[in-house]
Amino acid sequence: MSAKDKTGVIEAGTRNTDGLTGVQVLPPPGAGGSGAGQGDASASSGPSTPEEAPVRKTSPLGASLGAVSPPEEWRSLIRFEGKGSAYFGLLFKTFIFSLFTLGIYSFWGRTLQRRYLWENTLLLGEPLEYTGTGKELFLSFLIVVPILLLLVLAGSFAATMLGVFGTVIFYLPFIFAWQFAIYRALRFRLTRTRWRGIRGNMSGSALLYGVKATGYLLVAMVSLGLLYPWASGRMADAILNNVWFGNRKLAFSGSVRRLYKTYLLGLLGGVIGGAIAIVIFYNFFFVEFYTADNVADILANSVIIIANILFFIILVLPVFLICRAFYQAAFFRWLFEHASFGNVRSRSTLSGGQMLGISLTNFLLIVCTLGLGIAWAVIRMAKAKLNSVQYMGDPRLDELLQDTKEAPKSGEGLLDALDVDIAL
Repeated sequence: MSAKDKTGVIEAGTRNTDGLTGVQVLPPPGAGGSGAGQGDASASSGPSTPEEAPVRKTSPLGASLGAVSPPEEWRSLIRFEGKGSAYFGLLFKTFIFSLFTLGIYSFWGRTLQRRYLWENTLLLGEPLEYTGTGKELFLSFLIVVPILLLLVLAGSFAATMLGVFGTVIFYLPFIFAWQFAIYRALRFRLTRTRWRGIRGNMSGSALLYGVKATGYLLVAMVSLGLLYPWASGRMADAILNNVWFGNRKLAFSGSVRRLYKTYLLGLLGGVIGGAIAIVIFYNFFFVEFYTADNVADILANSVIIIANILFFIILVLPVFLICRAFYQAAFFRWLFEHASFGNVRSRSTLSGGQMLGISLTNFLLIVCTLGLGIAWAVIRMAKAKLNSVQYMGDPRLDELLQDTKEAPKSGEGLLDALDVDIAL
C-alpha cells in the first residue's frame, strides 16, 4: 500500500533487517532542498489508535536537511516555543478542578500540560505529539497504591523489630521503587511520544535498572557523595542506551572525569557553607540561648538567632545555587556531547552562567509571586535548556521506520504514589 503526491512517496509495511515494520518516507524523484514544505502526504497501515496512528508528512526532511547547510556545521536541533501565560492557565485549571474532584482531575490536568509542552517542542522544526491519556495515569495509580501501602507496612515492621538494620531495610525498598518507577515512567512517556508519526520506546528491564540504580546510589552515599557523578553517569548510561526512536537506537558512552572538576568545586562550596551553618548554629543557639539568665536575654538572643538564620540564607543559599547551577549545566552538556543517534551527534551550549541566571531569577520569581510564577519558571527553564541543543550530521530520516516493540499499557502510578515527578 502506498500513497504518492508532490512531496514524495510513503511506503507502509516496510521491514528492515531487525524485523521492524512501519512507515518509510522516501524523497520524490529529483527532490532537493527547495522542495521542503511544498505538499502533504500520509498513509495508514492499520487502525488509527494512539499506538497505530498514521504518519503525518509535512515536508521531505529526509531529502532536504542535507541541503540546508553542510553536515560539518552545528545546527539547531530543538526549539521550545511555550508561553508562561498559557501554561499558567493549564496549571490553574488543574488546581481548581482537582480541588472539586479530590485530586482525581489532576491526572487529566497533567495530561493536558504534557500535550502543551510536547506540542511546543519542535524537533527539526516539527512538533512532538503526546498521545497519553488521563485515564491511563489514573487507573495505574489505583493499581499501585495498595502495593505501596503494603510496602510501607512491611518496612515499618522491619524498622520496629530490627532497629537500625531494620531502618536500612525500610528505606532500601523505597529507593528501589523510586528508580523502578522512573524507568517505567520514561518508557511510558516515550511510547506516548510521536514525531511525524514515529513513536519512541524503551527496551531493557525496569526491574534490573531499579536494582542497579539502587546499588549506584548506595555507593554514592557510602562515599559521602564523592562518587555521585560516577553513579549519575552509570544511571544515565543504563537509561539512554535503551532508548529507541522508531527502529533506531540511541547510543551513549562517555567518561565522567570531565564532570569531577565542576562537582568537586561545588562540593567544596557546600562544605564551606555547611561549616558556616554549624558555627552560626552552635554560637547563637547552644552558647547564647542556653547561657541566658532571664527572659529578656532569651528574647534578645532569639532575635539574634533569627537574624543569623537570615544571614545564613543570604550568604549560604547563593553558594549552594551557584554550585548546583554550574554542575547541572555541566551534566546537561555532558549528556548531549556523549549521545549519538545514527549519524547524528549532538551538543548543548548551555553554560553555567546561563543556568545560574535562570535558577536565581526563577527562584525570585516564585518567591515574589508566592508561587504563582511557577508556570513562567518552568517555561523559562525549558527554553534555556532545549534551545541550547544542536546537532551535526545527516539524520537520514528516509531510513527511519516505525517502532513495533510492545508499549506498556499502564501509566505512571507508582511515580504518582511516591509523589515524584521527572522533568520534561
